[in-house]
Amino acid sequence: MGKKEIEYISYGMTSKTYDDKHIYMGDIDRNIEDKDLLKIINDLFELWDLTHIHLIGSTNGYNMISLDKISLELIHTINRETEHIDQQFNEYNYGRKYYTLRIGEDKKYITCFTNNNHKNFDPERSNGHRVLLNNLYNIRIPKDPLFDDYEQFELVRYTDIKER
Repeated sequence: MGKKEIEYISYGMTSKTYDDKHIYMGDIDRNIEDKDLLKIINDLFELWDLTHIHLIGSTNGYNMISLDKISLELIHTINRETEHIDQQFNEYNYGRKYYTLRIGEDKKYITCFTNNNHKNFDPERSNGHRVLLNNLYNIRIPKDPLFDDYEQFELVRYTDIKER
C-alpha cells in the first residue's frame, strides 16, 4: 500500500504591529544549556535594553518574544549579533520584511523575564500581541499604560504536505 499525503494546516504570529513597527522575535532551534539561555536573555537586556522576554519552549528549542515595539532592522541586528539564534530564521524573516513564529500545541509558555535595570525610555508595547499571548497560553500579561490601544495582530497560515 502506498503512502498517503496529508495536508496539515498551522499558523504563525507575525512581528508586525498596526503602526508598521515590530515586536522582537528570536528562535533558538537546538537545545542549549540553561546557563547559555540565561546569558542570551541577559545580553538582550544589557546590550539591547529590551524590557521583558517571554520564553516559549517547543520540541525544537525556544522562542523569545518581547512586546516592545522596535524596528525591523533592530530585530535583524539583535538576532545577527546574538549567539545561538537561528540565522536562517533571522535572514529569511528579515528578507520578507516581518518575523514569524509558529504557534501550536507543541509550544509551551515557560516564563517572562523582566529587565530590572532598564536604562532608556519606556518603549510602547503591542497590546494585540499581549492579547494573543494571553489567549494562546492561558496567562495574564497585565495591560499597563505603555501598551497601545489596539488589539490587532497578524497571523500567517502554513500548509504542509506530509506523507503518512
